Amino acid sequence: MSTVDNTNIVGTKTGPQLVTEIQTQIGNANTELDLRPESAQNESITGSWTFSLEVIFSQGVDITGSIAVTTGDMAMEEQADHVTTPSAGIGIFWVRDDAPCKPMFTDDTGIDHDLTEAEGPTKYIGQVLFTGTAEDIIASHAGKMIDMANASPNVLTIPSNAAIPIPVDTRIDICQSGAGLTTVAITDDTLLGNPVSRGQYHGLSLWKKSATVWIVFGGTTA
Repeated sequence: MSTVDNTNIVGTKTGPQLVTEIQTQIGNANTELDLRPESAQNESITGSWTFSLEVIFSQGVDITGSIAVTTGDMAMEEQADHVTTPSAGIGIFWVRDDAPCKPMFTDDTGIDHDLTEAEGPTKYIGQVLFTGTAEDIIASHAGKMIDMANASPNVLTIPSNAAIPIPVDTRIDICQSGAGLTTVAITDDTLLGNPVSRGQYHGLSLWKKSATVWIVFGGTTA
């Protein structure tokens, strides 16, 4: 087994620079890499790249191909919500920290998907608590129950499709748990139906019928 020159790897390179430096030195079928002097682990490369990825992944690196875990465990961080906002064309896998911990996927529009069971019209993937008198709907509210808990009248506003393109066929439910009536408003698209809740512990349902048309169910006109 041969040993590569790690002068430009240990202690001087991080993230993408580290990956680039290693990739230039793995032409041999068998190569020893000492990535971290504090742990000093030598790994053999025999057709696949095997070593601790902690240093590289902590910096954030784009890797082409696939990564296979053949031994040991792979853990995903548990958290209340995804910690970063996905970019266009990029999704995020994460695990909810409430019991039972559920695997989640957030798509590039910010909508969360529970991976443990099929989503449907009665499937909720979390709740959102609003205590203010003026709140806005955002893409991540899709499929969730919005709890309007204010004692004063509330206005919940749907943004324009041009500003926040929430997917067609999205459903959002609203519960008025506070004493204040909730009125659903819309910025500049079309809202059909009766937009005012009927009282405390009553609810409303929103359905995005098309790109610029929302329908509200269960409400009244005053």
